[in-house]
Amino acid sequence: ARREAEEKSRKELEERLARSGGLRMPIQPFVTPVSASWQTRAQDTLRAAATTTLAKTIEGVDLRRHDFAKVVSSTEWLNDEIFNGSLMWLDQAINSAAGIKDVKRVTRKCLTMSSFFFKRLQDQGVARTQRTLRRYGVEKRNFLDVDTILLPICERAHWTLLVVRPSKRTVAHM
Repeated sequence: ARREAEEKSRKELEERLARSGGLRMPIQPFVTPVSASWQTRAQDTLRAAATTTLAKTIEGVDLRRHDFAKVVSSTEWLNDEIFNGSLMWLDQAINSAAGIKDVKRVTRKCLTMSSFFFKRLQDQGVARTQRTLRRYGVEKRNFLDVDTILLPICERAHWTLLVVRPSKRTVAHM
């Protein structure tokens, strides 16, 4: 009976993964509540001098008080540099965890584009974006080997995320 239950559970999981393009529900919450010490650190960013660099994104963009003011207060619009910086750190963490150090020589697992990429794609078309993709190590020859491409979109003051999974041949717009 236990084996039958395990087999049934396995088949249900396979069916769910097939329907979702390989996406699975997390085993535990992905985002946990912020601790009191981190809450204090976040609030301290609002008291920093306007010109003080509080952090840098993976691409070297300085993040200052006005950037963090968009994150700390729950009533503010999300800042594009915070959004882009967070996704770029995620990109680096995923590729690093997969052991990919040089994305030009080894096909990356995850590619995160900046929020400006979608606007460029709309304005200039696909041909003008190939150079950007090549800079990140993605070309025609290895495009279908990339596991996940994250493409943030901000239109009419609303953020969405396009998740392209070339290796699974799926697209999700969240």
